[in-house]
Amino acid sequence: MSRAMKWFAVAVLAMSFSSAAQAQLFFEADAVFLNRSGGIGGGSLISGSNPVSTSGLNTGYEPGYRLNFGAQLLEYQVDASFTQVSPWQDAISGGIPNIVILDDTAGIAIVDPGMLANRIVIPNGLFDASTLPAELSESERLRGGSVWSYTDRANYHDFEINMGTARDAAPWRFSVGYRHIQYDGRSRFALAGVFDAIDTDDAAVFGGITNDPNDALLSASFTDPKVGFTTLSGGGDFDAFDTMDGPDTLIYTSTGRADNALHGAQATFAMRLLDGAWVTLEGTAKAGLYQNNLRGSVTEGVVGTGNASLALQRSFVSKKSSAAFGGNLGLRAVISLTDYINLVGGYEVTLLSGIGLAGDQVHGLTTDLGTGMRVFDAVNTGDVVLHGGTAGLEVTW
Repeated sequence: MSRAMKWFAVAVLAMSFSSAAQAQLFFEADAVFLNRSGGIGGGSLISGSNPVSTSGLNTGYEPGYRLNFGAQLLEYQVDASFTQVSPWQDAISGGIPNIVILDDTAGIAIVDPGMLANRIVIPNGLFDASTLPAELSESERLRGGSVWSYTDRANYHDFEINMGTARDAAPWRFSVGYRHIQYDGRSRFALAGVFDAIDTDDAAVFGGITNDPNDALLSASFTDPKVGFTTLSGGGDFDAFDTMDGPDTLIYTSTGRADNALHGAQATFAMRLLDGAWVTLEGTAKAGLYQNNLRGSVTEGVVGTGNASLALQRSFVSKKSSAAFGGNLGLRAVISLTDYINLVGGYEVTLLSGIGLAGDQVHGLTTDLGTGMRVFDAVNTGDVVLHGGTAGLEVTW
């Protein structure tokens, strides 16, 4: 982007000094108010009698600003703009009255009476640890009354430089240029509840005559090489509710991150729809093909309180470069206040396709069939639509 700025400065200076009598400079500062449609990802998080999803998130309009600067000489024009929007963010939360089964025993009548159990449907380390051979004799779960939360945050800014026909030379104008778009997202799913474990074959619990040994989700199962957690602090196991060492509270978090850096070429076409003495109305359309350098990551955490007073974590990172598309449609009105000052305002829609969304990154976790270990490939199939109004002042000289 710094190289593009240097070429822009050279072009403006050349146009300014080539013909001082005919060159015109302009500067515009706008307030922008943009909303986001889509761009959250995630989808279903927990299925069962008390389902949980990201559908309740509502980001709303956020303020920002745009700065435009350019120069025109005869029938040619060069211009650049920078846009920054305050982060979109929201959070939702709730409770889960029925049990959440952590392993693969959901739907087995002896441990899931009434088939009311819930289960986590996104790839997760709780499932990986609780389905190891050492844990197969038991159904690991969170007792009824668990709580959950989900947060999402995204940040957007872009820079573009264009060269083409001048806006005052004809009712229409066309330009080509370079554009950089940065769309970064963060998401976090959290689930907390009281841990429990019962025998898979007969639902026996600690103290029962037929109870099988273990009565816990072992910390060693999390740090097993096939699961891959690292112990950050503390120690102990997650003990069943009825044991001498229970109850233990388990807190699970899954954090997704997606940083998109789009670089590429775009074309702009604009047409004056109304050309009055004091008011002009212009429609614009932009389309660009970009290379998206995506850095995606997923970080999972498990924290225990009680006998299992420990903190565990595992992280995955992936980088990917691929094609992405960006397009804009806009309507812009210019009201002349003086010979040199204009009031400007409008409405615009921006589409970005082929980007990574923070909430989708967890779906990039798969199991390697050869090693049985989790592997991660960043997900870049997301779309987002930004839309809203702009209002500002333009000064020409």
